Amino acid sequence: MQRWLGFVAALLGAIAVVLDALGAHLWRPHFTEIALDSFQTGVRYLLIHAVLLFALARSDRALRSRLVRACALVILLGTLLFGLGLVLWTTQELVFARRCAPWGGSLLIFGWTGLALASLFDRRPLV
Repeated sequence: MQRWLGFVAALLGAIAVVLDALGAHLWRPHFTEIALDSFQTGVRYLLIHAVLLFALARSDRALRSRLVRACALVILLGTLLFGLGLVLWTTQELVFARRCAPWGGSLLIFGWTGLALASLFDRRPLV
């Protein structure tokens, strides 16, 4: 899981950078202020959580915990639903993508809460 998660996290980070560049240079004139804010929020969440997932993937000790592995997958799914949902809604006007964002946000909350619990109760250090 470590290699797979590291690869996906790095790819997610690269996608976030590409989307940010496209948004800043190509799509910005076509966005309303609200759409631009939603787009930037989606890209920001993609990048922030890509860094988190990459850090977890590079930590041998963290991924030994089943709870941390489960949280990593929940955070990955939440990031895809929330971040890409906002990006697809603003760029493609896909209504179903906008409806995915609250589900993704909920998964992110559960994932982060799980990491907090793993930090509190797991006897092995996360890093």
